Amino acid sequence: MLVFILRILGVTPDYGGKTGKREASWTLVLIALAITGAAMFHGPEMITAATPILVMLWPAAILAVCGAYKLEHDKLKWSDT
Repeated sequence: MLVFILRILGVTPDYGGKTGKREASWTLVLIALAITGAAMFHGPEMITAATPILVMLWPAAILAVCGAYKLEHDKLKWSDT
């Protein structure tokens, strides 16, 4: 169901890649958003507790999304030649 929602949102178009790299990377972003939102909801103590995790999770999520799209781009570029 998550893949269907991501395709409706347009972040994981259905044009070939069937390995789930894009879906997995966007799921990592959703996890980071959920932890951020939960920490903000529960107050300053939870923000302090979640900060070390989020400091590692956000860059990893951004790099995962960039890496997944870069791999798909390279795959499409090399399949054209």
